[in-house]
Amino acid sequence: MITAFFLAIIGFTSCAMGMIFGGLFSLLFRNSKLHYIPLIFAFCSGIIFGLIFLDIIPESVEMGGWISTIIGLGFSCFLFQYLHKISHVVSLNVNNRHIQTGLVMAISIAIHNFPSGIALGAGHHGPFSNSMIVTMIFHTIPEGIAVFTPLFLAGYTNSILLPTSFLVALPVGIGSFLGVKMGINAAWLLSLIISTSMGIVLLVTMKEIFWEALK
Repeated sequence: MITAFFLAIIGFTSCAMGMIFGGLFSLLFRNSKLHYIPLIFAFCSGIIFGLIFLDIIPESVEMGGWISTIIGLGFSCFLFQYLHKISHVVSLNVNNRHIQTGLVMAISIAIHNFPSGIALGAGHHGPFSNSMIVTMIFHTIPEGIAVFTPLFLAGYTNSILLPTSFLVALPVGIGSFLGVKMGINAAWLLSLIISTSMGIVLLVTMKEIFWEALK
């Protein structure tokens, strides 16, 4: 119980820290001209893509092999379609484009944080957990920028920084707790969970950050 609770706190704190740092960084662009925003979003996309392809995916392949990794990435495509519809339905009645973008990003990130937390908790007995925590911090920083930049441009103050970051990070803590309790020992299953989670991260990044930068 102590281990599960402790890891849940670590996962929650790591994710919340990344979101807060990203939000603080995005405050610098609150009064910037809009043509800088695509550059910021593209920069965030590049960081997330690099972390996933150069760190997490190779570790997933090493842990469970190519088959489980590819299946997880494929499953994430189907899962993303439903999660994306849910996030857009929630923000459907919002007329402001910046607010809608920020809400969709926040909801999508919160949803994919749950399987990320499960992967963190399930892999707590191995060296993967340290890499996962570090990656979680670094990939949530650009996610925080992508969430808070449009919200700040819409006129929100920095008072939304902490509550939004905590709400987005909460699924990581819950998932980490459950991941420890589930006691997943099969390497292929852990690889499947990790690749599914990272696949959702990739698709969210491509759809809500990189595609927005291109548009």
